[in-house]
Amino acid sequence: MSDPAPDTPTLLMDAAEALFAERGIDHVSMREIVRASGQKNLSAAHYHFGSRDSLVVAVLERRLREIDQGRHARLDRLEASGLARDLHELTHACIAELCDRVADAPWGAQHVIVASQAMLNPKWTYEAVIDPACFSAMTRLERMARHLAPAMPDSCYQLRMRMLQDQILHGVARWVHRHGTVTASNATQYRYMVKHLTAFVTAGLGAQFA
Repeated sequence: MSDPAPDTPTLLMDAAEALFAERGIDHVSMREIVRASGQKNLSAAHYHFGSRDSLVVAVLERRLREIDQGRHARLDRLEASGLARDLHELTHACIAELCDRVADAPWGAQHVIVASQAMLNPKWTYEAVIDPACFSAMTRLERMARHLAPAMPDSCYQLRMRMLQDQILHGVARWVHRHGTVTASNATQYRYMVKHLTAFVTAGLGAQFA
């Protein structure tokens, strides 16, 4: 039995994600998204999402929730294996989940481009518009790694966690901007970047507080 055809909201989000990644969030109209989705009713996007900003949020949250679930699964495995006290393993679990989606999922590269745009969008604060549940695995990582830097003040630790999240997203998005999607010809280079991104953010999070 074949998979059911995508519903209208899914078609709209697919079209929006592709157009946002190609041309930028602020340079794509709702009308263009509707047309690209194959819908005949030009008010379809407004009907299903209410506003353009709401559509952007829906596009982001759909992928963030999936990545969040994958990160939780990786953290579960670390706890079961006794490696949850290893800062490198903790950061790698969260980085690898995103990076594997970029390499393997058909939407992965588009997602990091759109998410990096949204995070820098001056119109609204990224964390304020996205459901906090989408970042529950990163919140879990923050709790799990806290005892590994006991002398670091909370304010410093929280700032570094935010820097870690920013660097992961923008680091991967920058690579995609420069090299495109991950292919057989650039996969080795991509994995090399992931390796050093992990080392970089791990060192930054664990560096001694001065």
